[in-house]
Amino acid sequence: MRRLRTTHALTALILLAGCASSVEDCDPHRVNNVFTSLSCRASGGFADHLEAARKEVEVLRQRVALSREEALAADRQAAALVRNRSAFQRKIKDDEQALTRLESRLKTAKAGNDRERARLKVLQEEMNAAFMTLEELKGGKRTQEEIVRLQADIAAKQRLIDIGLAPPAQE
Repeated sequence: MRRLRTTHALTALILLAGCASSVEDCDPHRVNNVFTSLSCRASGGFADHLEAARKEVEVLRQRVALSREEALAADRQAAALVRNRSAFQRKIKDDEQALTRLESRLKTAKAGNDRERARLKVLQEEMNAAFMTLEELKGGKRTQEEIVRLQADIAAKQRLIDIGLAPPAQE
């Protein structure tokens, strides 16, 4: 009878241990009980636990592969940004050189304009002097030929002033 009670107690204990086990409870590294171990083997809990662990490992591998792809994409993007930056810096340098050349041309043009204004001023003064000489000649005893020559000279200088060209400065 005593034996029967012990057998019933063991059977009840095994059944209860089998009912209480789940996939998480069937971790081979955590099971420290013979009855739970037997229950996990009998119910397939160990296999389920291993399958869940394999799935988790596969998910982690996929995440690692995705992370690597993202890292490669980020590296490619960084390299493209470096190339774009270098190209942009070259363009800035070229633009700065072009600006320097334009500034130089502007200074040269301004100097040329200043010289041209000075030449036009000299021409205007020469024309005024020719007018005064003509007026003196009209009042004095000059020949008609000298008067015509001075009038032609004045007209030529006036045309040059009108079109903006000054004759070369005479020394």
